[in-house]
Amino acid sequence: MPDQPGDGDPGRPSPEDGPGIPPVPPVPPVGQDGVPAPDDTDDGAAQDPEHASPDQDGHSPPGEKNSAEEAEEKEKEEYGKGYDDLRLVQQRVYNNFYASVDASGAAFGFGGTSSSRTGLAPGVVEPETVDEALRCYVRPQPCFDEALGKLAVGSLVVLTGQDNCGRGAGALALLREVAGEGAPLRSLSPANALAELATTTAITAGQGYVIRDYVGETNVAAVQAYEIGRLSEELRRKNAFLVITADHTTLRRLALSDHCVQWHSPDPSELFHRCREQLPHVDIDPESEKELLESVAEQRRPADVVAAAAALLHSPRKAIETLRDGDSKIVQDWFAAKPSAEDLLPMAALAFLEGVPERNFEDACAKFFARMRTWELNGETAVAESEPVATLPEPGAGLEQSRARWKERAVGLVHVERRPGPGQDAARSERRLVFTSPRIRDLVIGELHGLYGYKLWYPLRQWLGDLSRTPDLDTRTEVARGTAVLARYALNEVEEHLLGAWAEGLMSQRVTAALTLQFMCETDHLAPQALGIVLDWTTGAPAVPSPPPWR
Repeated sequence: MPDQPGDGDPGRPSPEDGPGIPPVPPVPPVGQDGVPAPDDTDDGAAQDPEHASPDQDGHSPPGEKNSAEEAEEKEKEEYGKGYDDLRLVQQRVYNNFYASVDASGAAFGFGGTSSSRTGLAPGVVEPETVDEALRCYVRPQPCFDEALGKLAVGSLVVLTGQDNCGRGAGALALLREVAGEGAPLRSLSPANALAELATTTAITAGQGYVIRDYVGETNVAAVQAYEIGRLSEELRRKNAFLVITADHTTLRRLALSDHCVQWHSPDPSELFHRCREQLPHVDIDPESEKELLESVAEQRRPADVVAAAAALLHSPRKAIETLRDGDSKIVQDWFAAKPSAEDLLPMAALAFLEGVPERNFEDACAKFFARMRTWELNGETAVAESEPVATLPEPGAGLEQSRARWKERAVGLVHVERRPGPGQDAARSERRLVFTSPRIRDLVIGELHGLYGYKLWYPLRQWLGDLSRTPDLDTRTEVARGTAVLARYALNEVEEHLLGAWAEGLMSQRVTAALTLQFMCETDHLAPQALGIVLDWTTGAPAVPSPPPWR
């Protein structure tokens, strides 16, 4: 390092500065000869601008920035890039492909007015909306009468049970029964603190309230039986009613155990007949009717039965195909054939990279194979893992027509399409691998999670972590979309191994985590879970455990 400011390269860091300290720009000339005037140092010598110290208030001399200021500017720049990425995805995804975002009432991305989300978005639930939701409604017994009794006595009831068993429609039916057909209904945010409702003016006399997919308090200890009792008393005093729906994974409702009712789906055959009474009449031959009713009796989701009744308006065969779910069968058959690793791994990769340019997919897929090979060569095995993983093909085994192999690898599941990227013209169209049906991606991830264990998912999670750091926003968007689908089957694993690590990682990883939460909000039962994860992060709660050393 030169002794004088004008010698050598003033932007070169000194070895004494230590690693990681960015170079400090030189001080602009202040004298006629271009050399800064000497300051009042102990030895009277001119101070080297590279070693100039901040003043007593911690500020650097004019024209200079200390390491803290530069780090702050760099952090702001990174945050700016992250926000730009999120804005870009919002424009590409929601404005072009999905419904508009509705953030009213702090709903955290709940949007649209689709019938499947009736009563989910906070706000007034219009009578017409309730009429449409209950047009073909059948009361499941005996849970409906049990819930009605609790609601009549305590003005508060919690409907628990499996997802898609009709709890949302049941909540509206109960409120209409106890409050009357003309009573106003209002939906509250799933993040509402129940204990606070009793101490505010939020409750209006004579009104019915519903909280779908209750998240619970951010602190379990905050929900006490005493406070819930006060809420029930306040509801009774004002002749108001509150129905809450919650699944079995909501662990923060222990104080509500006395108000819970296990909810069940209505009889599918009875529901189907009710739908046929409400819809235009369709003639159907006896043989097709018998086949259709047999398929209806096997259904467990009310939404599937209603969908079959609607499909019957087109044709009996259409209704039967709706219930048989051809997509599910073709995916199950593919996995039942026990595909080799050279077919399984590309299919697993496509579940998280659907629609990216094929050249990018092939590059990412090669890295996935490398991750898997490294895992096998290391010989590490989880304690509870026992199933074998097929041996990977040896490198250098010859050039295969890999792109043509998709015609044999996934018949009926995957096809190739050519289209340009966002903002590009048709001349820049590229080959992209996509599933033949939107549901197949969901079904493939579900089969992967249900059939394969640690030896597949550990290297796959590592590979997803690699992709979360890639600069390509389109790749990270698809990773987030696939991870949101995985959360439907393994929410705890996604939160612990993926979201938790990404949220504490680089800005590109944080954006990937934010996109994952955004896509989770497109699924009714995951939207409140996404909100709960964010609330835990903002309050500093230990939402995820500390990552293990090997992650």
